[in-house]
Amino acid sequence: MLEKIEELERRYQELEALLSDPAVIGNQPEFRKFSREHNDLAPLVEAYRRHRKILEEIDGNRELLADPDMKEMAEEELKSLEEQKEQLENEIKVLLLPKDPNDSKNVILETRAGAGGDDGI
Repeated sequence: MLEKIEELERRYQELEALLSDPAVIGNQPEFRKFSREHNDLAPLVEAYRRHRKILEEIDGNRELLADPDMKEMAEEELKSLEEQKEQLENEIKVLLLPKDPNDSKNVILETRAGAGGDDGI
């Protein structure tokens, strides 16, 4: 799973570079396509980056457990970080679910009064 996310993060960085390229900016259909893809990847990449940062903080707090003066604070911080890590992992799993191709399409919904039924009751 991490390999796929890292691959998507590389694609996200590639898209950022493409969106700042004057040749792409001049080609509006291509620019819109890359912008849409960039926007679709943004929530996943941001969640993954927050997850990585929390993992680093967890490692740092585990090192502090050896220090008797910092042990209590580190234990409290670890509990909070572990909860945040679980929440982010669940968020990442949801973000990795395939998108419905119809999500980006426009829909017109018309509601009409129904015919039939028992009016005489």
